Amino acid sequence: MSDNNPVDTELKDDSFICGVVEGFYGRPWTLDQRKDLFTKLQEWGMNSYLYAPKDDYKHRAYWRELYSVEEAEHLTMLVSACKEAGIVFYYALSPGLDITYSSSKEMAILKRKLDQIVEFGCTAFALLFDDIEPEMSQCDKEAFQSFAQAQVSVTNEIYEYLGQPKGFLFCPTQYCGSRAVPDVRGSEYLSTIGLKLAPDIDVMWTGPKVISRLISVESIDEVADVLRRKPVIWDNLHANDYDQKRLFLGAYSGRPSSLLRKLKGVLTNPNCEYGANFVAIHTVAQWSKCSSDTAVEALQSNEAVSADIKLEQESQSGRSDDDEISLPLHIYHPRAALKKSLQLWLLEFKRTKSMYGHISKPHLSNVPSVTYPSPSPPALDIARSTTSSLDESAPSPESAPMPPAEQNADDAIDLTSDSTLTPCLEPMETVESSKNLDSQLDVEEDKELPLKEPSEEDVVMKESERKEDEDDHQLTLDDLFLLCDLFYLPFEHGPQGMQLLQEFNWLKLNAYLVAGTSAAGSPQVKEWHDRAQKFDDMSQALNRLFTRLTYINNRELLYELYPYVWDMRGVVALLNSYVKWLVNDLFLYKSPETPTRKVYTIRPYLASDQIGVYDLCRRLHIARFGASTTSCDLDTTLHSFPDLIGDVYFGAFATLSPELCFVVEDDNSVVGFAAAAANAKELQRRIRVAWIPEMQSKYPHLFTCNESDTNSVIPAALKDLAVSVQRLQNDLPEALFAYHPSQLKMSMSDEVVDHSVSKRLLTCVVAALRAHGSSGCHVQDVDVQSIEFYSRLGFVEIKNLAHGPDQVYFGRIF
Repeated sequence: MSDNNPVDTELKDDSFICGVVEGFYGRPWTLDQRKDLFTKLQEWGMNSYLYAPKDDYKHRAYWRELYSVEEAEHLTMLVSACKEAGIVFYYALSPGLDITYSSSKEMAILKRKLDQIVEFGCTAFALLFDDIEPEMSQCDKEAFQSFAQAQVSVTNEIYEYLGQPKGFLFCPTQYCGSRAVPDVRGSEYLSTIGLKLAPDIDVMWTGPKVISRLISVESIDEVADVLRRKPVIWDNLHANDYDQKRLFLGAYSGRPSSLLRKLKGVLTNPNCEYGANFVAIHTVAQWSKCSSDTAVEALQSNEAVSADIKLEQESQSGRSDDDEISLPLHIYHPRAALKKSLQLWLLEFKRTKSMYGHISKPHLSNVPSVTYPSPSPPALDIARSTTSSLDESAPSPESAPMPPAEQNADDAIDLTSDSTLTPCLEPMETVESSKNLDSQLDVEEDKELPLKEPSEEDVVMKESERKEDEDDHQLTLDDLFLLCDLFYLPFEHGPQGMQLLQEFNWLKLNAYLVAGTSAAGSPQVKEWHDRAQKFDDMSQALNRLFTRLTYINNRELLYELYPYVWDMRGVVALLNSYVKWLVNDLFLYKSPETPTRKVYTIRPYLASDQIGVYDLCRRLHIARFGASTTSCDLDTTLHSFPDLIGDVYFGAFATLSPELCFVVEDDNSVVGFAAAAANAKELQRRIRVAWIPEMQSKYPHLFTCNESDTNSVIPAALKDLAVSVQRLQNDLPEALFAYHPSQLKMSMSDEVVDHSVSKRLLTCVVAALRAHGSSGCHVQDVDVQSIEFYSRLGFVEIKNLAHGPDQVYFGRIF
């Protein structure tokens, strides 16, 4: 490098590097977000920012290419903004994917690229060789003894070329304990780095793992001995680019403050969503200013013990309403740090900011690509960058349409109502006609409701109601504690998240207490219902958080958090519904007394299943009624009427209500079925109108015979079936529909010895009927053989019905 373009030094040798590394896979942060970050880093006493977004393709995949004029302008603005805030800007380059270490041409290209970065005003640099294959080309193998020596040679040469800047970082390929081969002490790669790398170059390290739950003093001492220098921690504790559904909002933890004396610095690599990183970064800033932890200090200070106990009590309910918990400034406690961060973060939710768009995290592979396009929910993917991280020519957040933050409480909260989206239309309706219809309705309403001057009393009442609505939709500190506890850290849930899981697990394991009615008033049953109510309260608290979140002024933050809270709310709502269903004995399964290797599948009925279901009906009928006649005669008779049994037991449901039919199959055939109709009265009407005429044409003699007719052409073995077919024409008792409006029929092969299969089958049918608005079902023509089967499934005989003496109805209320 020429003498007229020297690199200034901004860092002292003994300065502690503390800040943020933007090093995740996924859409990089915007220029405005980075400027906001620099301001916060300055306010919180941090000093460094490492630019290393994996999806800036000129940083990694196409590292040889120079930045365009427009990109150079944006990078220059970024470096200048960093300097104005007193933050050191590190520019990182990742050439390891395809560099030829021994090529002088490659070195010239690398130097040319860094010369351009120097022109932007950058004075601190990093070379990253992470997430690459430890392989060299043939010419590199001839030039270097090892992979480590090749990297050291390139890094040292660049370091000298840049004038030995005080800010220079190196990320090794073996950047954590789990990637050290065979281990940290025995790694030739790390030993070579420690011996050969220039001593003033700082080496980055993520801890025992890529994402480390704990980083101990002993582990840092070990790697520092091998590297012959204090490492700089690249901390992935809050990184979420590897998981589509997770966000990490918990306080910085698992790193004792005594590490500060062992490290050269800490750079946190946080969530992809910039706005969600307030707690992650702020708690790192708090940690960096402490010299001890409560775990150590508690042994020496009664004050620390008292504060620690209070913090633990606070954790059970999110936060405490008691006096502020005070700890000495040199003591770090994650929960206390979280509280300080949330008090400041709450103000961020009230800032008026336009949304930028939903963050789509990548699906990682061994060699990450430059961009990771993935579908986003249409309601949230309104303004999404598809350009380089430096391209600010894309639509700005301010230019993108967004729902207003100020909404009346009576208005529906609909994030999908966007001017760029087509509204939901009726069939054959166009957007224009829909708008015309809306305008017509508005005119008609104006005609029907003449305007009148509101009275003073009305104005006062409306203002009072509006104030109550505004207060009800204001996000609170308790809401933020709940939000963070549900999305805490990779290896632990927050206290309220753990409480949610523990309560659900207890309710599930102890559901047998409320399945029966024998001990309805016992203390155990009362405890179960009390804890179920507590779980419901927690679910409602999450609903309030979800609703209040949609009212915040910071729409950028809303669009970053919304997908996660929406998903969590849906999951907890399902769990809450499941808890309410646990009083239903269908969820109590007993394992078979005799182990079986059979695996059964329950699925919706298909038209192709008719042959299998009809064959099952035929086999079950022969097995149950063959003893009363000659089994051979019955089998022979049924050959003349191959579909009769299936038509009687299953045909009407399969034809008129196929969407509520299910089958059970093993590896070979259908072994069970369930058929239902949500509206039994409507089913009877359709049977008379459509099904009976078809049966009359198919089996004309069945509708003319009776049990006492000795001259009938119908064989005696089929007369009971003839009576069953004829009963399909009869009306059901009207009183039956009050509590059991749906009709059900189930059959299971005797070969199925696992009774849980029939329960699971009934659970599927009940869920389908509930989805259709039903509250109970009945079965008719229950014979002696079926009573035990239906009784085992919780059905009881329905009495006080006006019906024939030989007819029995069983029912079950959901």
